[in-house]
Amino acid sequence: SKLRSRKRKFIAMLIIGVVLAIGAALVGTASKQLIAASKHYRKNSLFHLGAFLNLAVGPVLDAAAYAFAPSVVVAPLACLDVILNAITAPHTLYWQNEKLTRAHVVGVCLVTAGAICTSFFAEVREGAMSVYDLERQLFFRPVSLAYFALEVTLVLSLVGLLKRSSLAARPAARGIALGVAAGVLMGNVFF
Repeated sequence: SKLRSRKRKFIAMLIIGVVLAIGAALVGTASKQLIAASKHYRKNSLFHLGAFLNLAVGPVLDAAAYAFAPSVVVAPLACLDVILNAITAPHTLYWQNEKLTRAHVVGVCLVTAGAICTSFFAEVREGAMSVYDLERQLFFRPVSLAYFALEVTLVLSLVGLLKRSSLAARPAARGIALGVAAGVLMGNVFF
């Protein structure tokens, strides 16, 4: 029947979107590791391949995923890049002597929990927004302006703290500060 056919088409598109998003994460992880490997092996070709994958192939796969599946499904899959890198880097970038520590595992679990919560609690809207609707939502709502001000304050505070020698000298604190700043800025991709 018509309803069953539409349901099958939706599921097929959802699967294609998820596969494309996972592909984008795999390409993202591989590209960053190729860039890291290029310095170790002193091969510019690895850097150029990694940069091409990171700047061209990954974003195309990511954008294509949004064409097939709803953003509440695709957006949380962007965290796979971080998870895959945490798991594979100790093996693929062995010369960096990275180890999958308990802190990494806790971080991966927190990222995973955040992605799951994003899918469960995200607002789902039917239909496409016009440029004017999007502009009104992003730039003229008091909540959006407050979020933007808070975000700018947070990122500038973290940058200020990173410039202080006391924070820069402690690798764990520096890593957390950079991770928070990157996470906040990356969140704007899905804003």
